[in-house]
Amino acid sequence: MKLKVLLISFSIIIAFFSTGYSIDELYIKVKVESVDKASNTIHATGLTGPCKGYHLILKSHNLKAEFVRGKEIFVLIDSNTCKNNGVYELKEVSP
Repeated sequence: MKLKVLLISFSIIIAFFSTGYSIDELYIKVKVESVDKASNTIHATGLTGPCKGYHLILKSHNLKAEFVRGKEIFVLIDSNTCKNNGVYELKEVSP
């Protein structure tokens, strides 16, 4: 009986902590449509996941050489959902 109570208590504690933390990021593939170095923004089209087919505006603090028009890249954005013409902070890039 004590073991059953202990297991139930442990399950409740684990459930409490696991629901307290959520990931608000998406790792998606995009196609670069244009790059605006003056405003540090990239206009792209989502190719995978919940962003597929959406036009995305990605803000970056430093634009790198991999942001070439027409190139497909993987990016990590600061949201777990996508909206057409949504503006997102670019957190990471993988070629």
